[in-house]
Amino acid sequence: MPNRLHLNCSFAVLILTGLFSATSAADHIDFIRDDSNLANGGNDAIFSLTVVNNIPVVDTQTGDAADILGQTRTVTLTRTGTFGGTASVQRLLGSDFIDFDSSNTATAMLTLDYNGIENSDFSSQWDAFLIEMPLLQNSFPAGAGRVDIRVAVESSAGNGISTLQQFSAPSSAGNLFAFEFDDAGFANVDFSDVDRVTFDFQTGIIGTDFQIGSITRRLTAIPEPAGAGLLLVAATGLAVSQRRRRRSV
Repeated sequence: MPNRLHLNCSFAVLILTGLFSATSAADHIDFIRDDSNLANGGNDAIFSLTVVNNIPVVDTQTGDAADILGQTRTVTLTRTGTFGGTASVQRLLGSDFIDFDSSNTATAMLTLDYNGIENSDFSSQWDAFLIEMPLLQNSFPAGAGRVDIRVAVESSAGNGISTLQQFSAPSSAGNLFAFEFDDAGFANVDFSDVDRVTFDFQTGIIGTDFQIGSITRRLTAIPEPAGAGLLLVAATGLAVSQRRRRRSV
């Protein structure tokens, strides 16, 4: 028969494992991955848009719920500036990125809109939007690219917008841009009751190309009260069991 210490240790391990899983699990707004692999859900949210004038082009894709917030993203591509040229955005089959390309005379804005949600709680475990951009460069002339990113949030209590101007060296990898929930632009947002999130990527230099690898809600490093309480219970149980075992020896 298992002794009491073994049972309590097992109980504590289960609690700790559950906490680790709950707090480390990814919660994606848009997790771009190759959905041609059925193991990834097999829901091909692929698209390809090109804009050649200042009339926006719009398309909506449906994807796996584990990949796309609300299961749908609405993509809008708008050419900006007065120099002409073309811009395109696509997520092709077999690709793990949303790719944006513009000609050497064009600037444009890419909008990713996630409006298929209602009353979503972003605040209980998350504290920021984290945007991964593996590539941000300017192809003509060769040099640093620039993208101005805007995040807009609609909630039951009010709306908010935060903006960030970003520069990058050519072909730099691993760019992570964070938008904290406590940003002044989000002051009126109730992150416990979010209904819509929109991301705008505005190129500030002609010929700028970029990729989006994922958009997530970043996990806070502070354990929630309930989690901290369970940790205390587990630790107390272990301590009591060890004292009783020593006394019985």
